[in-house]
Amino acid sequence: MTIDRAVQTSSVRSGLLTLVGVVGQGAVRFLTSACVGLLAGAASLALYVAALSLAQLVSLLWPATSGSAASRYVAHSLGQGDPDAANAIVRHLTLRTTQALLVLTPGALLYAHWTLQVTPWEGASIAILILGLAGYANVRGALYGSGQVMRSTMWDIGTSVLGFAGVLFLLAEGARSAILLLAIGLPYVLYTLANYPYQRNRSRLPRERRRELDGFVLIAVLGTIGSAGMLHLAVLLSQRIGEPREAGTYAAAITLVTPLSIIGTSISLALYPRLARAAGERAHGEVTNRGNRTITSLLIAAYGPCLLLGPGFAKFFWGPDFAGVDITVAILLFAVLASGMGIVCVNSLTSRSIRHLRAMTGASFLGMATGVASWFVLVPLLEVNGVALGYALGMTVTTVLAVGLEWKTSGQRWRTFYARASAAVLVLVITTMTNVQLQASPIFTILEATLFLLLWILCARTDLNPLIRRRH
Repeated sequence: MTIDRAVQTSSVRSGLLTLVGVVGQGAVRFLTSACVGLLAGAASLALYVAALSLAQLVSLLWPATSGSAASRYVAHSLGQGDPDAANAIVRHLTLRTTQALLVLTPGALLYAHWTLQVTPWEGASIAILILGLAGYANVRGALYGSGQVMRSTMWDIGTSVLGFAGVLFLLAEGARSAILLLAIGLPYVLYTLANYPYQRNRSRLPRERRRELDGFVLIAVLGTIGSAGMLHLAVLLSQRIGEPREAGTYAAAITLVTPLSIIGTSISLALYPRLARAAGERAHGEVTNRGNRTITSLLIAAYGPCLLLGPGFAKFFWGPDFAGVDITVAILLFAVLASGMGIVCVNSLTSRSIRHLRAMTGASFLGMATGVASWFVLVPLLEVNGVALGYALGMTVTTVLAVGLEWKTSGQRWRTFYARASAAVLVLVITTMTNVQLQASPIFTILEATLFLLLWILCARTDLNPLIRRRH
């Protein structure tokens, strides 16, 4: 693969292609976790999900944000007609990622050995997944920066299918737990090797440019740790407390909830460009206002019925071996909803300037600190449900801060909008808690979900209009 020019692709098409790739990977991870839980039981599922979260957490500590930098700076260099600089950027980011992995991977393997008590083969599987995720993030960023979204999507789909086939093979051979990560990690390595932009030209970036790249990645890493990192920390904490069966219950809940979290990212990627074009040459604040009202309203419509139906479905799907999974799922679904309600504001702030990026990083860390502090009180009382509540609290604080910062920065008039959205969330929380407590029947919860969806569409019809009004 070469990076010599930018491939022109519409923003909507890029968003939809991204959606396809992300959904494909999410489906494979869900199916793999479901197979482990249903075939091997709660304890094996807990270990598998914890090992997967450990690898993903290592990826967040540098490689994932390095990929974001690749996407941004490669696109900028190609836009200036400088492919040599674009390739030099990829090489520099690859070097920094390699250096980070030399420090992070041994630490992760030591943690896995001492805490998760993995075997050497399981440790090797975790190492391969860490390597694969790191290479994938950088190469995918370079592909997106050069506009080669279709190529990335096709490889996403192909490696997802290959990974799931590998998992099924290992399961058929009697493999269980963290060794299955080998089947997920190797396709990422293949993706990296097949798409890395190998170039003979070895031009070097100026020192100032290298420092700019390193600074961008560092700030982005801090923000990512404060948001997505807390999810993986919660999984690792659940593995340390209580019995293996309780950790398995948390892992089962995460397995069901994680695919839903993709909805927020995918909707933003697919719809935000359309809303931005509709705003024409208007100010950044107006684009954010339109996008936030529409996407937040849509996410409530999507997540609301899931919050009402999720606990009952979790009990049915996982069965009696995962007692209490309905409560944990309900808490985590609220966390996903709370996080989704701030997604547009977060994107708006981080795209404004480095100063706003730093402010959002601080907000993320404050949210994480709140959640972690709450664990000291909640975990001794509620065990794994205390972990879930602390995570939900952290996400809520981050969203409130992001919305408040954007509200103040662009002078939005969101008082009525957020009063309506908050009332809807409050109704959802109270209704879900009542359903779980009273063990409401499936038919009753389906009727509740349908009624909520219809009423919300009626109340938010003005904000949802951009999705259904035809544009010329």
